[in-house]
Amino acid sequence: MIKVTVEVLPWLTRSLGTAGSGHATWQEELPDEATVRDLLVGLARRYPQFRETALLPGTDELRNSISVIVNGRLLELLQGTGTGLSEGDSIVLLPAFSGG
Repeated sequence: MIKVTVEVLPWLTRSLGTAGSGHATWQEELPDEATVRDLLVGLARRYPQFRETALLPGTDELRNSISVIVNGRLLELLQGTGTGLSEGDSIVLLPAFSGG
């Protein structure tokens, strides 16, 4: 098993069962060789509101309204939700950036 740090900005914390709407950070334990998809699916199983907010209906695909940062790098610059996770990694969930 590995442990990663998950950080969620205020707009999403209520869907993860936290009290209030503040910033949340915690350690998440995952199987060896887990991916970002595994993390997101695990959160979606525990928190149905997170599934509705973060994942496209009927899929395990991430909505465009959410950005994921792994160790300071945008998920899109890595291997998407198939990006492997390792002991001590840091994952941040935040609103997607848009505009021009």
